[in-house]
Amino acid sequence: MSNMDLKTQRNLDRFMELIGVFGVRADDCIELIRDNERLFIEQKSEHVLFSVGLAIEATRIQKAQLWAMERLNIERTFGLLVRCFRLGDILVCSVSIPHAVFSGDALYPLYQYLSRLLTRASRGVW
Repeated sequence: MSNMDLKTQRNLDRFMELIGVFGVRADDCIELIRDNERLFIEQKSEHVLFSVGLAIEATRIQKAQLWAMERLNIERTFGLLVRCFRLGDILVCSVSIPHAVFSGDALYPLYQYLSRLLTRASRGVW
């Protein structure tokens, strides 16, 4: 049973609509797999933890992580700090978004930015 408030549920529904995902029930923890990309959305007491992950070859993941970390632009993340870490063979960019500023419409460009950053990092454009 979800403890998510109605505003957060509606914002998640809006984000899902923007990325073309339908039929996913808003819950405290959501994991979506889209091609080789993974999205994690986790409801916390004061914030929503949003993470985008991309599988990268083991021989390239360390360089990809360093490349991505050097290019994270706080202006593109609405002033929110992004953690970039490895989870096995998945490179993850994760951001904590306070409930007061969380919106599905704002989450979409943040997702696009992090997804493009990870995709470029995975291609070895360093």
